[in-house]
Amino acid sequence: MVIGAHGTGRELIAHTIHEESSSGGFYLLNCYHEGQRLLASLFGQRMKKSKIHYGYLETATNGTVYLDDILETSTEFQNALLRLLKYKSFQRVGESKARETNARIVASAVGSIDDAVNSGGFYKGLWYLFQPHIINVPTLKDRGEIDILLLAHHFARKYSEEYGSAITIGHEVLKLFTKYDWPGNV
Repeated sequence: MVIGAHGTGRELIAHTIHEESSSGGFYLLNCYHEGQRLLASLFGQRMKKSKIHYGYLETATNGTVYLDDILETSTEFQNALLRLLKYKSFQRVGESKARETNARIVASAVGSIDDAVNSGGFYKGLWYLFQPHIINVPTLKDRGEIDILLLAHHFARKYSEEYGSAITIGHEVLKLFTKYDWPGNV
């Protein structure tokens, strides 16, 4: 579970986890935008006339499914996800047959999961499963002066090479960078 504000690099971290340990594809599932289709998108669905819609869990063999904005999911989805994480099995929507998967699940959240659990918006059992695997991503402002200066110099080097002209950042500009609030992060 990757927790951080918008723009802090949650998806980049999920990609890095995937690249370091998975041989299959990377599948992004935006929980906020999927709404009612979320269950079918992840778990698959048996449609009319025996037509099957394969979900990400079946196509992500040896891969990673990234669940972005998991706090936006329904109780029904959270219960199905809990079963998946506990037993490595799932059921397509409209079926009762259990299917196994080896897809890695990486989830992310914006905001306080503790608040969501306390208000009943996030299932406590699912939170307990995620707790040993939390990566908190601080905002750029909270990272401190060293990270901001490292990023400033990184981009100066990058664009110096790209444009074939030396770009330097003056001391006063660097001071402004370290005092800036950085809304939206990088």
